Amino acid sequence: MWRGVFYFLLATSSDLLITLYYRFISSGQDIWASALAVVITFVPMALTYKIVEMKRRSLIFIYALGAGLGTWLGMKIL
Repeated sequence: MWRGVFYFLLATSSDLLITLYYRFISSGQDIWASALAVVITFVPMALTYKIVEMKRRSLIFIYALGAGLGTWLGMKIL
C-alpha cells in the first residue's frame, strides 16, 4: 500500500517538473531547462526499471495516474 502511494507521489512530482521543463523551454531559460532535463530523464527511467524489476503491474497504473495528476496540476498552478 505505502509503495503505491510513494510511486503515485513520485510520478506526480516528476510530471510537475516535466511541465515546468517545457515552460522553461518556451520562455528561453536554457540553463534551467538543461538542469531539469537530467532530473526528468533519470527519475522516470529509474522508477520504470524498479517497477519492471518488482513485476508489479498495478504500480504501472498507479504511476500513470500520478503522472496524469502531475500534468494537470502543472498546467493549473505553474
